[in-house]
Parts: sequence; structure tokens; C-alpha cells
Amino acid sequence: MIKRILSIATWILTALGMMALLGFARYTHFNMPVKGLELSIEAPVDGGFLSQVEMQGRISKMVGVNERKSLRSINISRLKLDINTNPYVQKVDAFTSINGFVKVKLYEREPFIRFFTRDDQSFYLDHNGVVFPVHPKHTKRVLVANGYIDPIIMPVSKTLHVNDSSIRTSHIKSIYEIASVIEEHALLKLLIDQIYINSLNEIELTPRIGDAFILLGDNLNLREKLENISIFYQAKATTSELPKYSRINAKFMNQIVCTKRDTL
Repeated sequence: MIKRILSIATWILTALGMMALLGFARYTHFNMPVKGLELSIEAPVDGGFLSQVEMQGRISKMVGVNERKSLRSINISRLKLDINTNPYVQKVDAFTSINGFVKVKLYEREPFIRFFTRDDQSFYLDHNGVVFPVHPKHTKRVLVANGYIDPIIMPVSKTLHVNDSSIRTSHIKSIYEIASVIEEHALLKLLIDQIYINSLNEIELTPRIGDAFILLGDNLNLREKLENISIFYQAKATTSELPKYSRINAKFMNQIVCTKRDTL
């Protein structure tokens, strides 16, 4: 019985000792001055919008690297929120290291489509359905959408989601859905150069081969329609028939109707 009591007491004292050591280490850590910022940016392989030098300078000011602030004064949650106000930042990881550095990793937002409204506004869309502004210095070569697309009002945050009520009546969500299917299809990704919304609010696609445009209509049964287009072009790409067409109508299920070019 005495051995059991001694064993329990030993465990309790050990636990209390560990807690005291951890508490002291935590106190010492958070009272250290900020020694510097270690910043890394995960960007697309073809380059991105975020400048390492510019972001290093901005975030250094946020954390007070040159003001000899203590780690305790840094609110990591607030820091992440402040960095996320940059529309080109998709995600932020941040923490303080045991040697007194603030470590920040930025994940850059990557566009896969650029669209132009009928008022000539221009925005990017990423794979998560987020609308964000074009960059004043850097341009991405991505799929383009234009035509009779309603203008949008960008909020202070400079980002919108395709499901946002303010753009629900526009064609942006339809464009996002079409572009997403095209992006994941090996042939269509190479074939389709442009998405166009015509005056009848119908969707047209511009292929890179031939002179005909593809009439998609709406985005109902979208995958089936696009698969039919893929099959059609695989069958016709090596023939002499494509130049004869002015329009390829794929708006109806399970059929493609071609209109021949006027030769007169």
C-alpha cells in the first residue's frame, strides 16, 4: 500500500515538474524579441503574382521585426487575417519558432480562367470558384471568357465566390462550371480557346482548329455535351470536313448538327 502511494506521489511530482518546466519554457519563449521573419511562397511553376521582396517587407512591418517587439506581442491569428486581405493569397500558415523567428508560408491563388464583362471589367477565377482582380504587372495565360457577361461590384475584400448572391444572376458560375470540365479533360483543354456568351445568353466555344464556333447553349447536361464535342473532333480533326463548317451545334442531347459555310 505504501509503495502504491509512493508511486502515485512520484508520478504527481513528475507531472508537476514537467508542467513547471513547460510553463517556464513557454514564458521564456514568448518573452524573446522577434529576431526576424522567415517567409516562403508556394507559387505556380510558371510564376506567380506575389513578390518575395515586397511580401517580406510588408509582413516584416506587420510583425515589427525592426522594432524589437517580443513574440508575445504578435497575434498570429490577426497576422493571418491581415495577410489574407491580399487577394492573391489563397492560404496562410504562420507560427513562431523556438529560436525567435516568425515563420510564414503563403500559398498563392492560381487562376485558370480570365473573364471580361460587357463593360470591359476583367477578373480571374481560381479552381475554388473565387473571383479576384487581375494583377497590374503580371498576366497569366489562361482560358478566356467574354461577351454579354454582366458587370460585377467587387467588395472591399477584393474577392467574391461564384455562389455569392451579388453575382448569382450573371453567367460567371456557368463559365466556372464549363471551364472546370474543360480543365480536367485532356483533349478539350487543348482544343478550347475561348468561352463566349452571346446576345441570346447562349454559350459558345471557340476551338483552336477550324473556323466554326461551337454552340453549347446552356450548361445543362454539360459533361455529356462536352464529351460529344470531344468525340466529334477526334473523328473530324484529320479530315478535310472541319473547314467547311461555320457552326457546330452541340446544344441538343446526343447529337451534333453542323452548318456548312456559304460557298457563294
